[in-house]
Amino acid sequence: MRSKFGFSPHVVTSLLTVFAPGDQIGPGSAPSLPDADDEIFLAAALATTDRILVTGNQVHFPADICAPVRVLSPAEAVRLLRAVE
Repeated sequence: MRSKFGFSPHVVTSLLTVFAPGDQIGPGSAPSLPDADDEIFLAAALATTDRILVTGNQVHFPADICAPVRVLSPAEAVRLLRAVE
């Protein structure tokens, strides 16, 4: 719902209804981070097989807290994707 993403409430609601409640990640599913608002993103990464989180704000995701999740910058993620092509 963050305005910077430009999604209408209708689009957000539609996207959320696609997923069953069991597929959704809730607060408290990740370790505490310097910015508590970022914990949901770490929780989502922990719930995936690849355990990769891409962010332009890596300082908010300390490696010692986020392991086994690999925290990548957007540039690092692009390099990784190009390497598997």
